[in-house]
Amino acid sequence: MIKIALRVWVVGGLLGLLLGCSPLKVLNLLTPAGTYNKASDLKYGKDPRNRLDVYTPVNRAADVPVVVFFYGGSWNSGSRSDYRFVGEALAARGIVAVLADYRLYPQVHYQGFLDDSARVVGWTREHIRQ
Repeated sequence: MIKIALRVWVVGGLLGLLLGCSPLKVLNLLTPAGTYNKASDLKYGKDPRNRLDVYTPVNRAADVPVVVFFYGGSWNSGSRSDYRFVGEALAARGIVAVLADYRLYPQVHYQGFLDDSARVVGWTREHIRQ
């Protein structure tokens, strides 16, 4: 009887913790670590939000696919750190993942989002072999 009560308490506690978190935080918690290397907070532009992270497979081959991932957020919110699970999951499958922050509304409008996106892709093409 004590074992059953303990299991119910543990499962209930875990569910409570998970339900109190955002879905993105839950995914970040559930994604296995240790299957990637991460270069963090690399600068691709002049604005403080022009930063990116690169996730690479631990046993990276010479020519591997590269994905540049842009998260959603209606152009007015979000952070690359919220999507760590994407970088980790791709790197665990042998893919290099680039996750970038970009300037947000109202600081910039649509053209600014496009400019930042182009800078990220350009940075990736120039630096990814490093």
